[in-house]
Amino acid sequence: MTDANDARRIRVRDPGGPYAPGLTAAIYTPFTAATGIAVERIVGGVEPTGLIEEMVTRGRYDWDLALVSAAAARQLVAGPSPFLEPIALDAATTRAIPAAFRSEYFVGNDVYATVLAYDEDAFAGRPAKASSS
Repeated sequence: MTDANDARRIRVRDPGGPYAPGLTAAIYTPFTAATGIAVERIVGGVEPTGLIEEMVTRGRYDWDLALVSAAAARQLVAGPSPFLEPIALDAATTRAIPAAFRSEYFVGNDVYATVLAYDEDAFAGRPAKASSS
C-alpha cells in the first residue's frame, strides 16, 4: 500500500556516521528547499548490494536511492539484467559532472585521496633503493 505522503518524500539509504552532517547540509536540505520533497534517511553501515538485488527481484522497494561505492554500483550492473535503473545523463546538471565520475547508472557523490607522507629525518643516512619498474 502506498502512503499518501510518499509523493512528497524520498527515502535515501546512506552510511550515516560522519557522513550524515555533510550529506544533510550539502544535499538533503538544499534538495528539500528546492523541491518541497522531504528526505527520509535510512542508515545502513554496509554495502547494500544484496539488499538492492533482493528488492529488485521481489519488485518492492524499501528506499528510493542509495549511496554505494563505485565497486558496488559496477557489481550491480555487471550482469545481463542490471539491478540499477539508468539515469538521465543528458540533464544539464548531470553533464556538469566530470565523465570519470558518472556512468549510465550512477554518478559520484564524493572524491577522496590517500596521501602518504613521511619524516625525511627518520630516514637520514639510509641509501635510497632504486625503483624496480
